[in-house]
Amino acid sequence: MNLISRKEAMLKGLARYFTGKGCWQGHIAERLVSNRCCLQCHALKEELWRFRNIEKARLRDKKSRDLNDQSSRHLKINHTPEQWKIKLNYHKVKSHERRNYSYGSLSKDIWQKLFKLQNGICNGCHSKLKDNAHIDHILPLSRGGENIEDNVQLLCPYCNLSKGSKTMKEWKGI
Repeated sequence: MNLISRKEAMLKGLARYFTGKGCWQGHIAERLVSNRCCLQCHALKEELWRFRNIEKARLRDKKSRDLNDQSSRHLKINHTPEQWKIKLNYHKVKSHERRNYSYGSLSKDIWQKLFKLQNGICNGCHSKLKDNAHIDHILPLSRGGENIEDNVQLLCPYCNLSKGSKTMKEWKGI
């Protein structure tokens, strides 16, 4: 983390800053520009408020869920996947929304098919795959990849999580 003062963060229009110094409770964490509170103290305060105001918290969560449901329903009803990709900034959309609107669908037995096709070997590190292998998109959905069988492979959890939204060539450094 880069050290930055609150004043510099305000000038840059940032919401958080990090001084490297502990708060009054000793947390060495980022702080909010708005109230100088460290993020750990802020999380503790939020948790305490939720515990003391259970009904208000549930109501707030319900309103948030309802608002998000309405906005995504609007997208699904009025736009085809192609229109949706054009209309929104595709790279800033949440991954579950990209999966919902990506082209194609995978069969239920895709994991078993890929396991047999790859002879139980990870396509990243060539280690033996276990039951916890991940299905990975070769060309990530965030890069415009499709949700089809030709675009998926099995990777061990370490390889898949370290690959992230990179292509295989980028990840391997080729």
